Amino acid sequence: LDAITTSLPRLQNDLQAAADRLEKYRLSHGAIDQGSADNAARERADLSQQLSMSNADLAAVETRLRHVQELRAQGASFVSVAEAIGGPELADLAARQARAPADQELRNLTESKVEQGIDKIAADANIFRAQIATLESRKAILDAVMADTASRLSGLRVLEPQVSLLTQRYNELLGRQQDLTRRIGVPSAGISILSAAWPPTIPQTLPAIFLVPPGMIVFAILGAIFVTMRNHFDRTFRGETEAEAVLKVPCMGQIPEAGRVHAKRLRTLVLGERSSAYSRAVTSLLIAAAPNALRARSSYTALVTSSVPEDGGTELAWSLALAGTRMGGRVLLIDLERKGVQLTLEFLHQFSERKSRHSFADYVCNRSNLENAVASLHEIGIDVMTAAPSDDLLAVLSCEDGGKVMADLHLTYRIVIINLPSALGRPEAKFLAGWADAVLFAVRWRKTPRTLARGVLELLQGNGSLAVPVGSVLTQVNLKKHAGYRLEDSADLLREQIA
Repeated sequence: LDAITTSLPRLQNDLQAAADRLEKYRLSHGAIDQGSADNAARERADLSQQLSMSNADLAAVETRLRHVQELRAQGASFVSVAEAIGGPELADLAARQARAPADQELRNLTESKVEQGIDKIAADANIFRAQIATLESRKAILDAVMADTASRLSGLRVLEPQVSLLTQRYNELLGRQQDLTRRIGVPSAGISILSAAWPPTIPQTLPAIFLVPPGMIVFAILGAIFVTMRNHFDRTFRGETEAEAVLKVPCMGQIPEAGRVHAKRLRTLVLGERSSAYSRAVTSLLIAAAPNALRARSSYTALVTSSVPEDGGTELAWSLALAGTRMGGRVLLIDLERKGVQLTLEFLHQFSERKSRHSFADYVCNRSNLENAVASLHEIGIDVMTAAPSDDLLAVLSCEDGGKVMADLHLTYRIVIINLPSALGRPEAKFLAGWADAVLFAVRWRKTPRTLARGVLELLQGNGSLAVPVGSVLTQVNLKKHAGYRLEDSADLLREQIA
């Protein structure tokens, strides 16, 4: 209390001095407020806008005047000059003078009107210049007023917080002084100790170790609920059993993921790394899809397709073709994507020794022989036949006898792989299915929706009328994640073989 009582007079003097300085500043610089500064700023903005518009009008008038003067200097006709000046009367005189060039009186009258029009344009320019000069003068005055107002406001903004801070501190100390005086006048007992507490002889709190088993049980239940909910809402394919149950066709195998696939990488995976999981899976799939044909060393045709190109149908077709070169005999891959597939273009660019001059449709319609319709990739032992962008595959496949075409191809090739990257919205897929000995439907693991794959496969089968066996293939399978599902199918066998 004594310290507060001692500091109050000094703080009161400081507050009085600060208030005096603020009042002196207000008296010496006049009464100003933020509203006047805002009004000056708005007026200056309006002047700037008017000045910009006047400058634009002056520029337009000066340009018009120069154009008229240039026309006169070039000896242009009265009609051109009248159009540049404007005005219906002058335009009428110019038109009349053009129809009667020998009329000297009309000519003099037209020249007089032209001079008057030029003088009027020049007068308009002078008016705009005078207006601009007036606006700039007013703008300079407003700039000076705004600078002075800003200077005075800055001084006020420095002094006013000082007075406010000192006032707040003085009021706070005064309130504390009054509170202490009241408490000294009416003393209170405060806090008292009734009895000393003794430590408990039998603790009732359980040790922390007993909380571990309930916590483990709770987390196990939550984990089971999470896994169950995730599996319930996962509408993709994770294993062979799910694929067979949803698609109603046998699942022929699972192909491991191979990262970013390009031509040389795919060739190395299938032919160079024969003990890898990818090479084993592709070779096993080829043998499982045509066991009788390969055992009897007869020709075999497989159609590889999918719901959408991203499901990996093209990679699967090329992998089967590369694996087929290990079975002996020549291999033909027919790519029916008319826009061209990146992987097929890479194989043709890197391994083609002789490019084809005709397309699949040319060969089927007898417009070309087999030699001119295929591109030979002797380095990897595969011939490639592609479809041209202009080929109408639906018309070709619906009119030609697929059995005869494939019989002719089987005279030369032991294995024929037909690649149709997407069967969605491709009615020609139904005809192609009848050309093949088996159909392999590629489904991307954990990506392809079940409803989409089932719908496309039903369109391909045509209500069970397709006599060719159809099987699904799960592509781009992550073997490590697949092992976590514990489905115990062929993917687990592949992982165990590699391990």
